[in-house]
Amino acid sequence: MEPKTTHADTEINTGGNSLHVLVGVDDSTESRDAMAAAYELFGGDSRYTIITVHQSPPLVVGMMGAGTTVAGMHHRLDESILEHVAESAVSGIRDVAPDDADLTFRTEVGHAGSAICEIATEEQADVIVIGSRDRGFLDRVFTPSVAKHLVDHAPCPVLVVR
Repeated sequence: MEPKTTHADTEINTGGNSLHVLVGVDDSTESRDAMAAAYELFGGDSRYTIITVHQSPPLVVGMMGAGTTVAGMHHRLDESILEHVAESAVSGIRDVAPDDADLTFRTEVGHAGSAICEIATEEQADVIVIGSRDRGFLDRVFTPSVAKHLVDHAPCPVLVVR
């Protein structure tokens, strides 16, 4: 039997095969909605990799005081921020995912769209699920959309939950 897609209120028939679902999250309501939709659509037989990406600010390399570089400070800052960002996102996802869900959590640093595409390729994900938030005109102009990047570059289908 061929896999089929249906409306969001019905689980997707995968022909008995377990899917590997990659869910890109942050600490937003939209991310929790994306996880809930992913589980509703792809069910409890699927494996879920939950990825949080901390998007680093551009590096400025220069000297500060007695030989401390901004780049070096940036590296140490990422490690402490990374832990906080990941925990905030993960706690929201654990609230919406069933206790018996097969969840693996990953945290990366970099451009969110590129990192998610790389992980999807590395882990051979069958589908990527992300939430989308309404953004104002200036935000869309000056901040690239992760959803748009994924739709254009992902190695597998992308489901954007609104």
